[in-house]
Amino acid sequence: MLTSADPDSFAHSVIHHRHPLLIEQARVAHPYGPEQNAALQRLAEETTSGTVCPLAADAFDAAAWTR
Repeated sequence: MLTSADPDSFAHSVIHHRHPLLIEQARVAHPYGPEQNAALQRLAEETTSGTVCPLAADAFDAAAWTR
């Protein structure tokens, strides 16, 4: 399990600082539609607030994500 409880840890830095920046860079760099932008925004919020929700059951790689 990945945890970022320690604010001085590398994991905390990546999860709370780097991931949101990378997600925002992806949003700005690509002409995503409203649905994709909303999903990226949710991912950024989930990443920094605690638990990332599982993919929808019909997502093309849901089985791999679940494993």
